[in-house]
Amino acid sequence: MYLLVQAARAAARSRVVEYADQIAMTLLGVIAQRILAHQPVRQMHVYVRAGTDGALALGMMNAVVENGWVDTEFITKHSVAPFLVKPDTHKFLRLSDLGRAEAKSDADKIVVMGKDGTVDIPENIPDPVIEGTFDVEGQSVITAYTLLLERRAEWPVERAAGITGISAADIVELTRTMCVDSPTTIYTVFGADHYYNGHWNYTCMTALAILTGNLGKPGAGFCGSASAGTLYQNLKEVSNVPCPIEKTQSLPAYSMAETILTGTHNGKPFDLRGLFVNFGDPVANIASRDKTIEAVKALDFLVVSDIMFSETAAYADILLPACYWFECEDMMSQLSSHPYLVYSAAALDPLGESKSDF
Repeated sequence: MYLLVQAARAAARSRVVEYADQIAMTLLGVIAQRILAHQPVRQMHVYVRAGTDGALALGMMNAVVENGWVDTEFITKHSVAPFLVKPDTHKFLRLSDLGRAEAKSDADKIVVMGKDGTVDIPENIPDPVIEGTFDVEGQSVITAYTLLLERRAEWPVERAAGITGISAADIVELTRTMCVDSPTTIYTVFGADHYYNGHWNYTCMTALAILTGNLGKPGAGFCGSASAGTLYQNLKEVSNVPCPIEKTQSLPAYSMAETILTGTHNGKPFDLRGLFVNFGDPVANIASRDKTIEAVKALDFLVVSDIMFSETAAYADILLPACYWFECEDMMSQLSSHPYLVYSAAALDPLGESKSDF
C-alpha cells in the first residue's frame, strides 16, 4: 500500500508522499504485508509550491487518463461518473425532468443511461455509460465523467509542472506509483485550505482518489481536512456509533461563518450568538479568513481556551489558559489520521492556573 500525504506531517514506514508545510513532498518505500525496520527504503523527494495542491492533483488526473490508469469499474459502480447532467444548469437529470416523479420528492432520483439508450435510476441499469453527450426526450445532457474529462484537459502535466514547480516527469512517476503500485491513501489535514478558494484543492484531491479507485478498499482512502468536508469519508463506522444522549443542533466548522452571519443553516433557522472554542483556531484554520473574522466579531460572546494566544483568541471576550497535553491526563481521538481513542498520561503538573479543556 502507499500513503500520499498532502499539507500535513507524517512519520510512518509506508510509502509516503508528504507535503510538509505545503513545501516538501517525500516518497518512502513500502512493504505490503509487514513493516521490516531493517529493510532499506526507496526515496523520491520533490518540492511543491505552496497552495498548488489542486493544480498537482489536476495534472495527475491528466496523467491518469492519458496513460489509461482510470479505474473504470470503480467510477462506474461507486461514483457519480455515469450521472446525467444538464449542461445549462449543471444539475443532475432527475425523474421529475422526465415527468416520472414529483420534483423534490423522495422518488425524484437521479438517472443514468444504459448502453441501449434506456434512461432510468442507477439501481435499474447495472452497466451505464459513463462518457458522452446525449439527447433525452428533447433535453441535452452530458455525463458527469465527461465534464471531468473536459476540465482535466485544461491541465496537461506540463501546465501543472509550471505551476507546482514539480517536473512533468516526476508528476507522471508519482501518478504511476499511485495507480500501478496501489492501493494508495491520500492523507491531508490543514494547509491546502489556507488560500483563497483553498477548498478546491481538496475537491481535486478527492477526485483523484475516486478516478484511481483508491477509496473504500484496504490500504486506500482519503483522510481529509474538516474544512473540506472529507474527514469521515473512510470512517463511517466511527461516526455512526449510536448515542444514548439526545443530540443537539450541530454544524460543520466550515459552515460556521455563514451560519453566524445569516442565522440559518441548510435553509433552517440556526441562531448562533455565542461560541466556546477549544482545541482549535477557526480564524487561522478555516478557509475564507475575512469572512470568519467578520463572523467571530458578530458574536455576542466568544470564549477561547488555548495553550497560546491564537489568532481566534485575539477576538475573545474571555481567554482561558489551557494546559499542554503533557500536563494533564486525557483521552483523545484524531479522526483525520486514525479512528482510535488514545490515552495520554500527564508527565508534569500544569503551569500556573492553566487547566485541561475538560
